[in-house]
Amino acid sequence: MSAAPSRSGSPAAALVVAENNNSIYAKEYPLNAIPQNLKSVEFPLFLKNDQSVSKVINNMCGGIYKINSAFRENLDYSTDKCLELYLNKNDKTIDGNNWDNNGDNSENDFFNEHPIIGKSDNDEKLLIKITITRKKKSQTDGDASTGTLLDNLRSCEAFKVQPLGVINKTIKFRYISDFQTILDNNKSAVEYNQSINSLDWDKIKTFVEDIPDEDPRPFEPLFNDKKKYYLPPPPKFSMVHLPFIYEYKKNPYSDSRGEDVRTSYLKSYQIQISSRSDVPEQPHQKLLDNLAIAKETGVYPKTNKESQFYEQLLKCVEHLENLFNKRPIWLKKHLEGIIVSDNETNNNNTAWGPILKFGLAVVSYRFLKGPWRNSYIKFGVDPYSSFSYAKYQTEFFKIEKKILDRLLYEKYKNEKKNVNDLVVTHHDYSSISPQCPKIYETDTKEWIDSRFYFDGTYIPWYLMIPVDLLLKESNIKEIYDKAVFLDKPNELTGWFHDLDLLKIRKIVKYELGCLAQNNDKFDKKIIEEYKKLRDVKATGPEITSTDIITDKRDNIRQSLDFNVTMNEKQMIDVVKKYENESLEEDDDNNNGIKTGVTDDNMVEDIGEDGDADEVQSDSSFTANNASYMEILEQISKMHPEISKYLKENVDGIIKGDLVDNIKY
Repeated sequence: MSAAPSRSGSPAAALVVAENNNSIYAKEYPLNAIPQNLKSVEFPLFLKNDQSVSKVINNMCGGIYKINSAFRENLDYSTDKCLELYLNKNDKTIDGNNWDNNGDNSENDFFNEHPIIGKSDNDEKLLIKITITRKKKSQTDGDASTGTLLDNLRSCEAFKVQPLGVINKTIKFRYISDFQTILDNNKSAVEYNQSINSLDWDKIKTFVEDIPDEDPRPFEPLFNDKKKYYLPPPPKFSMVHLPFIYEYKKNPYSDSRGEDVRTSYLKSYQIQISSRSDVPEQPHQKLLDNLAIAKETGVYPKTNKESQFYEQLLKCVEHLENLFNKRPIWLKKHLEGIIVSDNETNNNNTAWGPILKFGLAVVSYRFLKGPWRNSYIKFGVDPYSSFSYAKYQTEFFKIEKKILDRLLYEKYKNEKKNVNDLVVTHHDYSSISPQCPKIYETDTKEWIDSRFYFDGTYIPWYLMIPVDLLLKESNIKEIYDKAVFLDKPNELTGWFHDLDLLKIRKIVKYELGCLAQNNDKFDKKIIEEYKKLRDVKATGPEITSTDIITDKRDNIRQSLDFNVTMNEKQMIDVVKKYENESLEEDDDNNNGIKTGVTDDNMVEDIGEDGDADEVQSDSSFTANNASYMEILEQISKMHPEISKYLKENVDGIIKGDLVDNIKY
């Protein structure tokens, strides 16, 4: 049923619908004769009967006075004038007589109880009364009361609909209740309630006298029971007002096996430095001390003999030393498929997990920033000392959201799904964007898996790519072979000149953008123009949507599945949406690929040391808290020439302000 107010026509206080139950739409009637300003309260409760309503109003939210006050106030979430719904009011106030004129009843409040907060919101709802004339019940008919209102309307003989009014405000309880604390067994709380709250003078005197004036040992429990502290609970447990999804996931490596269920925190003591720090020659001293203890006792500190942690660590370190002798700089993601556990308690081809983390701390240090960011480097090796380490510099690429959305659209269309059901989730992106599984085994013995390389024919597993893993692409190999390295590396481009690195990024971005859109036919003219760039300011040839995609209006209309439940207007909106996305171009013609940031889907879980195992996302960057070098790093991604000028001529930033009219 539906009804709508009308500006004209005679007043109607009631209306009767004919017995034609096949009617889809109700008739339209004027509602100007009914109340227009009704108020309602939406209780998050299941009420068994009519008597429960009075219990809720009087017992749980303070009576009608409190409700009226909540509607009268111009409420704000920060005030204490919101309606409070107490879930633990006792039955002494069932008739409401114990509430005073102000609606206060502190006598029956639970100690430090946290109510659910309700706020008045503007609303537009029609309150109607439906009277159903039931058919004569036969012996074969079921119980009509068990059916829904819609079922009863369809099966009834006739029904009458009477509009009662328009609800313009509703109090809704959307806040969380917070955790509640039961203090029945807390001696201090019980005595406080029995004395102070009861206003019994004798009990108050006893309660006060039991507290020593000058406690010689204030840090010990107050009562005779020396092992139990009767501490008051915090005034509030939750730091947020509204509920949200935590998306908590258990650490897959924290499962206990066998009878060993004891867990303890182990710090890896991984050395992490910036480019200005001295290159470490050995592991952290505390890690060396732990290894010395383990060598003497056979058990690594804070572990047990049964876990064989020390034995596995020695095997892992030996394996890592061999790998770092072959290649001095590694990414942890590449090592995870090579270092495989042979512990009899694990299945074969299972990643070492935390053992690898400790092993890396024994044989390598880690750069947090710069051209070798998030790389693990062999102790004693300084990548700033020779241009031979230029090939290990890492480049970051990211597939833009609009490209992933278009791929999802194509996927939904191929699966004959309703386009209106396109609700994007992280899982949907994972299903269309290739990425490395958490546990895998390399397809190349004792070396990097071939799926991490980029050769221009497929999207790599991981979009944080060292330069040498890009050299299978012939155009990038040509640029690399002709590159003239700098005499002294910098923190922005490493050993490469800005122009050489720009050419590499442009080509990778273009080819990745095409591959992400299922197009492996690259325009050779565009690539040649990128290779001929003479200035870092140049953006290269203009890439239009026709170079990489064919999402024109006619093609979209022909490819749409018209069996989906979509009217003409919705279909036009969808066509315009994807057509506009295909025709939009970035200022630097990046073809749907960004550099300098990590793929959102590639960001790994934060480890025990509080840092990401492999990728440090730029999403947390804020200019207010960033250092001068961090700001320069961000500027270099869009304007390398400005960043270079600032680095050479500006020593720092005053109050975080940069001058707009910098001339260079």
